[in-house]
Amino acid sequence: TESFVISGKLVCCGTKASGKPPSGWKRMSLCKSARMRLSPLVQREILSEQRNTCAYCEIPFHVPVYRHSKRWHRSIHFDHFVPWAYSFSNRRRNIVASCSVCNQIKSWLMFKDIYECQAYIMRQWRYKGFTTERPTMLVSDLRQAVP
Repeated sequence: TESFVISGKLVCCGTKASGKPPSGWKRMSLCKSARMRLSPLVQREILSEQRNTCAYCEIPFHVPVYRHSKRWHRSIHFDHFVPWAYSFSNRRRNIVASCSVCNQIKSWLMFKDIYECQAYIMRQWRYKGFTTERPTMLVSDLRQAVP
């Protein structure tokens, strides 16, 4: 038989679940909408509203970033601020343009507001060694200098 268990209790009656843990998991949701790809027009509107900057680090997308003396490629990601897995929301106000670095740092995490999210991401940027300042010598420059 199948049952829905949260925190070790059956949802239907609140009694403690007994027996062996399941051998597999089945995702069940009430979501009727599907995760949708944004149209190019909506993507352009979002980028224009954000002045072509990442919603989280606020660095323009064309500005290069570096990590451990290597130039780091950043691509544009359109992210659900409240993760899709929690909200199942494709509403326009839940979508932001972010750089790939910030989107990977934010991942599925939820925040009270954009400011809390930005503070967390910038702490992670510093911890992981990201910067917008070009190092005096890049790793690729070192490779060319060695005979």
